[in-house]
Amino acid sequence: MTRLSWSPIVERAAEIVRGYQTGVTLRQLFYRLVSEEVLPNTVNAYKGLSRETAAARRAGTFPSLVDRVRVIHRYRHFDGSTSARRWLSDIYRRDRTENQDTSVYLGVEKAGNLFQLIDPSEMCQPCRDGLETQSYTPRAEGELLPDPNDGAAICRRCGTRAREEDAEPPRS
Repeated sequence: MTRLSWSPIVERAAEIVRGYQTGVTLRQLFYRLVSEEVLPNTVNAYKGLSRETAAARRAGTFPSLVDRVRVIHRYRHFDGSTSARRWLSDIYRRDRTENQDTSVYLGVEKAGNLFQLIDPSEMCQPCRDGLETQSYTPRAEGELLPDPNDGAAICRRCGTRAREEDAEPPRS
């Protein structure tokens, strides 16, 4: 097995990330490099890319990557009622589909791609988390429609199927 020379790989990876107008996940970057035959499609190459780009980010020489998995949980706080009302007025919105007979849905292969296409706050919870599971059905009452082909529940807003047998665990 040939030892990888990480310096030119990280340099090419940075060019790819800077070429996007949206955020890029490590997985997307990895598959771009695999498709260019810069990296082999192996777990070790993926882990190496993670390690080397993280070191370059810490050094300030590599652009940020999108990380949908790790979140810092913190209660929202405000300096006073004026800033709280300002925040509330910024996030207030009506349901775009209310009183419409027809809705337009966007289907994507991977949940990571959604963040490149639309504001995550516009997605319903099952779709935002990339989970397709029947356990969401009771919580999404009124948001689900039956699929005319097989009767599986489909999200009224974004078209995600809610069938236990189709469920796939989220990938990191």
